[in-house]
Amino acid sequence: MKEKLHPFQIAVLIYMIQSGITIFSLPRIAAGAFGTNGWIGVAIISIIPMINILLIALVFHYGKGRSIFEIFEDLIPKFLLRPFFLCLAFLWCILGILVGKNFGLLFKMLYFPELSPTVYLIFTLIFVYFLVSKGLYQIGKTTIIFFFMTIWSVSIMALYVAEFKLARLTPFIFKGEKELFTQGLEILNAFLGYEIIILIFPYILKSRSSIKAMFYGNLFTTFVIYVPICFIAFGVLSFEQLKNETFPVLTLFEYIKFPFIERIESLIFSLFSLKALITVVMFYWAGDQVFRYSIPQIKPKVSIIILIIISFGISYIPRFLLDVGNWLKLIGRVEAIIAMGLPIILLLIIGITTIKRKRNESKNGEVL
Repeated sequence: MKEKLHPFQIAVLIYMIQSGITIFSLPRIAAGAFGTNGWIGVAIISIIPMINILLIALVFHYGKGRSIFEIFEDLIPKFLLRPFFLCLAFLWCILGILVGKNFGLLFKMLYFPELSPTVYLIFTLIFVYFLVSKGLYQIGKTTIIFFFMTIWSVSIMALYVAEFKLARLTPFIFKGEKELFTQGLEILNAFLGYEIIILIFPYILKSRSSIKAMFYGNLFTTFVIYVPICFIAFGVLSFEQLKNETFPVLTLFEYIKFPFIERIESLIFSLFSLKALITVVMFYWAGDQVFRYSIPQIKPKVSIIILIIISFGISYIPRFLLDVGNWLKLIGRVEAIIAMGLPIILLLIIGITTIKRKRNESKNGEVL
């Protein structure tokens, strides 16, 4: 019997995929999108992934835990599905490698000027290969280890209680210049990644706890990580500082001094590379799943090598940090559409096939 993911692993997996490098710039993005007290806007945007996870949970429930491939095949011929999943495989793998490249370029720019982003990316992809080839359950166990190695760092924000001023929050909500659509989409991108759980149905225990875990993971990201960090940033930094600082959360960490360590922000940033690794691994795992469905003749370990080589080649097109950021924004928008559209399409297919089956059963009953 194959090992199944425990609900706790599912919740942690969702949190680790969602929260990434965007957390360091999230207060600035929230200020740009919603103006003053933009941290409230982060909580509002979090409703969208929550609705999306509800749709995914409905697919899990009404699809009786079947994989999305089985659900699609109930209505659509396999040869029509293969091109769609092939595109999805490359989209997810490109998204994964760009997350890795973005992190490598930031590492070089902020702390290690001599670091080669290509070397960093190669080591990341070696890690991706070994973990993806081991399977989802091993990824889940590694995710738990990385979770406990990184989660403590968030508690450092509590040191800002003395610096926090309610007056900085101002009585005005959502005042000032706003870019609701463009910046709001960037906030939504900070939540993306959870949609990959639509592929893990065959690997989880078919219980209500597994479905609840999907919601808990998103709630943890929202109300334990994103909203509190943005709330503290809005209460410690001025509104103008928030809008002008590229990474306001790193700026906050720069003010913290310990007698036993200097530049705590570089340590925190390095720890977040572990979270970024899980994000990259999961996008490659998802890409590998749909790629192997599209080309069933391919061997499992060969498929991930092919995806790594192709995506690595494509990652050379955007060369600079700005280019990678623009690609991530564009692909993030496509990914947001897929995240919302995929469960809706699956629910429609489940509905149509259920109606067709009942009609057939009714006809057969009349004949008898």
